[in-house]
Amino acid sequence: MKKNDNTPIVIRLHAGFGNQLFQYALGYALSKRSGLPFALDISSFETYTLRGYELDKLSISAPKISNEDATDIRNNFYRSRIAKYLNRNMQKFLNPFSRSYVVESEQSFHPQVLEIKHPCYIEGYWQSEKYFYEYRNELLAQFAPRSEPGEYQRSLISEIRTTESVAIFVRRGDCVSIPEYFDLCTEKYRIGAVEIMHNLLQKPRFYIFSDDIEWCKQNFDFLENKVFIDQELDDAVQNMELASNCKHFIIANSTFAWWAAWKSTHPSKVVIAPKNWISGPRPRPDTIPAGWIQLDPNGER
Repeated sequence: MKKNDNTPIVIRLHAGFGNQLFQYALGYALSKRSGLPFALDISSFETYTLRGYELDKLSISAPKISNEDATDIRNNFYRSRIAKYLNRNMQKFLNPFSRSYVVESEQSFHPQVLEIKHPCYIEGYWQSEKYFYEYRNELLAQFAPRSEPGEYQRSLISEIRTTESVAIFVRRGDCVSIPEYFDLCTEKYRIGAVEIMHNLLQKPRFYIFSDDIEWCKQNFDFLENKVFIDQELDDAVQNMELASNCKHFIIANSTFAWWAAWKSTHPSKVVIAPKNWISGPRPRPDTIPAGWIQLDPNGER
């Protein structure tokens, strides 16, 4: 986009692939509801090196603003104090200028956000399908990969589609390194989820996805009829596409896993998710969609 382009709604993208999808989905929904175009600010990835910008690998329609324009917008916010942080009740917006700055105050569903009809810069995680579910079919098309899967993925997709496939996601990484924020899903949780799948499905076959697949190979002796997904390509987009072809899901507290399950179009899919999405007394009642089964760390409902 050119400098001084007055695109009304700008969404700040940051963090990993799953979070980028939530942020884009909110922007898409606001654009559809307001009739205003929207654009993406990806400048955070200049300094955030843990994850990269991934949405250029998808069939998205929104353009990107330049890093220079993004800096100008944020500087204008700090200089003129034109923003108001959303308070807990989401009662008011301060909008004395043509552009306001909207920041998610806490990670729960704020329905008032969907009433935005004015130019704004939006920052947050927005982890609830309630913001965008009405545009599900359009978003599935937007989130289709631009490139075809490789031979490894194609062979697995063919197998997954012909079995009673269940994707199991094991997140370790930051769940191990910062346990004060992320609860680590327990073995009891996974065993309880597997038992439910056995009770509901005929001959389920389990496909295990993880950021630490070698650990999984040493800790899944309790599970039969399993396949460990050795992700030969470090490609989050293709790996999510592979997982989303499964028919059923046992997810971790991971936005990547959440989106793989959400993108699945299997009409009778069963999704099991952890009740504890993050550590501590910070419930996320709007993160898990209605109809998904929730289990506690002991594997109980």
